[in-house]
Amino acid sequence: MKDLTTAILLRNPKIKNKELIGDIFLVKMFNKIEDARDLSAIINACSRSGKPELALQYCLEIPSSKKDAELTHIKYKQNIITGLNFVSETKKIEGKGFVIINAQDNVKDTMIGTIASIISNSSIYEEGTIVITMAYYNEKIKVSARTVGRNGRNLKELLESITNFTGGEIGGHEHAAGCIISQEKEKDLEVKRGSADE
Repeated sequence: MKDLTTAILLRNPKIKNKELIGDIFLVKMFNKIEDARDLSAIINACSRSGKPELALQYCLEIPSSKKDAELTHIKYKQNIITGLNFVSETKKIEGKGFVIINAQDNVKDTMIGTIASIISNSSIYEEGTIVITMAYYNEKIKVSARTVGRNGRNLKELLESITNFTGGEIGGHEHAAGCIISQEKEKDLEVKRGSADE
């Protein structure tokens, strides 16, 4: 990290060191000093993989949980890569200022929000584009919406207009929101989108 920072600063001396790295928070876990971001990623991976009890055991520094939590994190990252590969190859619904990616059963519902965040933070789409990802679970659809950059429509209000039409649950805020709707309403959404396009 030190060598990389030095190399970047030599290429562009106007950049400040702190702008490159930011604050680093260190936490002592299992008798080692760890970056809090790394610990957070492991805890998040356990929870999103349906193992909240493992995340709790890891936080409590139960020795037997360490290896399991780290392996869960590795598998979680592999699942994200698989999901991103699917998304890059699948057909998308694109229009002016939006893209809809319906992963159906091909991406886990616990991963679909992360996939939306990664896409919205990439350089694939221009600022203000709304990225909407969808995935099935049980008899429902989990919908995640993100804005590329900080300018654009209020996503919570946008999804509220959908759930007013389909029913379902909603949460989130202006730049990142999600909702859960019944799979039975998927065709109704296609009809509504078609009429809106007209």
